[in-house]
Amino acid sequence: MNVPRDLRYTSTHEWIRIRGTMAVVGITDFAEHTDEDLGTALQAMTKAGMKRLVLDLLKIEKRPDAWSGVLDTAITDIDELVQAGQLSLAAQLLEAIAAVAGDEASPFVEPARAAMTRLVEGPLVRHLARYLRQATDVEFGIAQRMCTIIGPVLVKPMSDAIMGEENPKTVRRLRDILISFGAAAREYANELRSSRNPAVRRAAVDLLRALGGDAALPDLRTMLDDTDPQVQREALRAIVQIGTDDAYKVLEQALKSGARGPATPSSSRWRPSATRRRPGCSSTSWATRRTPARWRPPTRRPSSRSAGWRTTIARSRR
Repeated sequence: MNVPRDLRYTSTHEWIRIRGTMAVVGITDFAEHTDEDLGTALQAMTKAGMKRLVLDLLKIEKRPDAWSGVLDTAITDIDELVQAGQLSLAAQLLEAIAAVAGDEASPFVEPARAAMTRLVEGPLVRHLARYLRQATDVEFGIAQRMCTIIGPVLVKPMSDAIMGEENPKTVRRLRDILISFGAAAREYANELRSSRNPAVRRAAVDLLRALGGDAALPDLRTMLDDTDPQVQREALRAIVQIGTDDAYKVLEQALKSGARGPATPSSSRWRPSATRRRPGCSSTSWATRRTPARWRPPTRRPSSRSAGWRTTIARSRR
């Protein structure tokens, strides 16, 4: 630590240097750094306070011109807060705007609805997708609530975000948000099926299973021939979990037609017939989380030399 001998210090971190009849006064490095930290903290507190003021003004301002200006500020603040990871305040601002947009009696209903459209068409979804990569489960819950507030109009940009996403965790979270929109998200499953990313195609399987029902069976059937084994397994699991008579018929038809199915370590191309079993392969249904009542439960797992999923789902009636 450098302490010049010609300086005299006070208890409050000032110093003085006397040279003849002249005195020079200053502050220590500690005081200077403390002032910088306090300045940064005060600046952050000021910004947060201004954004909370915007939130209050959205609720109490009655003049049309003034409210329009507050609304523009709120839209900018929401994007900035999401980028900074401060979703709680962003969600409050969004809720305030959505409440006005849903109030037919409000004189500001049209500007509020236009503002919601601006949010959807702007960078908000891109910022949310980036944020979801490292968000905690609690933070993801807030992000999902924000998407629910905006509504099904968010389905298209959210689907586009999944198509361009490489992070598997982010894909799963975006998928969960899409599923929460219900039938509105079903039509975008086919777009996800065409993705080159297997994680996105698995997300398409989940959408089809959760939202499609029997109508999704043809699409799930084609995904049994996917080039990725995990996508194949997810498609097979989805068909079984749908659990209707039509679902069982799809499995039987796939069995007879020689669908590729998930590859095994020993052979990725071997395709046995529907009536002939390879030695060592169980003839009962494969293990799923919900074994249909009409199938016998599995007695043992298939051999590692199993020919693939087709011989392990052979139906066995009681």
